[in-house]
Amino acid sequence: MGKYLVAVILAVVSTKCWGQTVTIGQGTLLGAERTNRAGETYYSFQGIPYASPPIGDLRFMPPQDPITWNDTRNATSDLPACYQENENGVVVGQEDCLYLNVYTPEIPDDDNTDENLKDVMVFIHGGGFNQNSGGEDLFNPEFIISQDIVLVTINYRLGIFGAFNIDNSSEYTGNLQLKDQAFALQWVQSNIRNFSGNPESVTIFGESAGGASVHYHVLSPMSAGLFHKAIVESGSAIAPWTVGIENSGTQSGIGYPIVEQAYENQTAFLTEEPLAIIESGDYNKVPMIIGYNDAEGVAFYPRFANISDLIPADLNLEVGSDEESALIQKIEEFYLIAANTTSNNTAIINLYTDTYFAYPAYRAATEHLKQTNSSIYFYRFSADTNLNVYKLRFEDTAAFPGATHADELGYLFNTTMHYNITGTIENNSVEDLAITRLVTLWTNFAKNGNPTPDDSQGFEWLPITEDAFNYIDFGSNETTVGVNPDSERLQFWNDVYNAGIINQPSLMIMLSVSLLVIKINLFSN
Repeated sequence: MGKYLVAVILAVVSTKCWGQTVTIGQGTLLGAERTNRAGETYYSFQGIPYASPPIGDLRFMPPQDPITWNDTRNATSDLPACYQENENGVVVGQEDCLYLNVYTPEIPDDDNTDENLKDVMVFIHGGGFNQNSGGEDLFNPEFIISQDIVLVTINYRLGIFGAFNIDNSSEYTGNLQLKDQAFALQWVQSNIRNFSGNPESVTIFGESAGGASVHYHVLSPMSAGLFHKAIVESGSAIAPWTVGIENSGTQSGIGYPIVEQAYENQTAFLTEEPLAIIESGDYNKVPMIIGYNDAEGVAFYPRFANISDLIPADLNLEVGSDEESALIQKIEEFYLIAANTTSNNTAIINLYTDTYFAYPAYRAATEHLKQTNSSIYFYRFSADTNLNVYKLRFEDTAAFPGATHADELGYLFNTTMHYNITGTIENNSVEDLAITRLVTLWTNFAKNGNPTPDDSQGFEWLPITEDAFNYIDFGSNETTVGVNPDSERLQFWNDVYNAGIINQPSLMIMLSVSLLVIKINLFSN
């Protein structure tokens, strides 16, 4: 399979024809008519404000109602990125950034009825709560919109702008990034009919910090009723890197969610630890897909070279303590000796994959199963083709087999990276067929709450049960079904966490998060 493939996909370079308008409560929008990879027409409306600009007196405040306009607003330019420092240390973006993009296969007319409304998918981007945007360069709608879906991509405040809080202050309570997202979901409920979307069939999905965000919305009362299904990719609210600390506005590098203080006459986003909320059963019980990529840790190697760097912060083991030393010895024995490998590289990659992504996903799924009757589908993504654009960006990661952190995004969205790294995509190639397989599963779930509602995929993806932890492995050429992914490795961490260690946020979490703010830079060009 060559690195450069023959062109059929027209995604990012597709032609725009102006002149399509949609009227919402804020005013009239001028969008663009475009064509997808199959030559089918769809419509884009970009840079739509879903909240007032969070500047001046609104800086560090919860999102407020969006602006209105009298003249037709041009919605043919992509949304601006939120203020952030990119992976090269350059400050980019702007504070006035609470915008979203809407892509729809159909503009409603007078004959449209509720029966014609289309299922909606809202994507929440990753980037460690500190980087990236919902922009088209990475999250082009080409693949998903071909399945008759209305797609929405959103921005939310990042870094200190999204996480600022002051202890014992009812005014600055934190979690602005999640409150922005919930506000965008409220906008979808109020406006998506105008784009032929069904507000009663909204699926939220996201990757990394976006996946963790999706899980937070599952747990938050603020998001109740705003969505109906959830897809959590490579991130969860109980992963050790997704929990921040109350910082009194002093930790400018930390953009992560916190447990808020509750105040009378205020609706907080999160007032308990995520695991405690799951165990209580008091959350938004919707069908879910949860999973991870088989080689997540490749993206972070060799940034973490020592096992001690990868002890999960939520275990609260003091650095240099006997307890930490004992765990390090167990890890070395298991990942090096028991795994029959002399490769420290492989051990570190597997360890990072397991502690930060695979086990938190597995644990979240098993804990939810105890409390809900809604279906939970589990996956492991292992496809390794020219669409693994995040791994292929760097020579030191491209040589490793498997799918690293964020690699599945290349199969869900057409991005500029496809052209930078792999060229365009040949019809019926491994890449083309893999796109169809994954997009079909995700959009089937959005439409039916079941990724395999019929036998057209050639297999049945069963939800997990008390008797069987069912999952699929999404490979390069086929999707296989199984039970208990990476069973020995996940059981190792199950035993560690069940050994009586109480999980509470600590200074170690702050240190771990600070590292990840630096390390998770997979989402900027």
